Amino acid sequence: MMYELEFVILEEQRVIDHASHQQRHDTNLSTEETFFKKKYCI
Repeated sequence: MMYELEFVILEEQRVIDHASHQQRHDTNLSTEETFFKKKYCI
């Protein structure tokens, strides 16, 4: 039982890590896009 609980917590942590990583990636993309637009006045 304890083992299963730990596994679930680890799995959730992995999902959260993945989600926050994805979010950072999206933020970086939009920041670069904004920078690009400002630089080239698009």
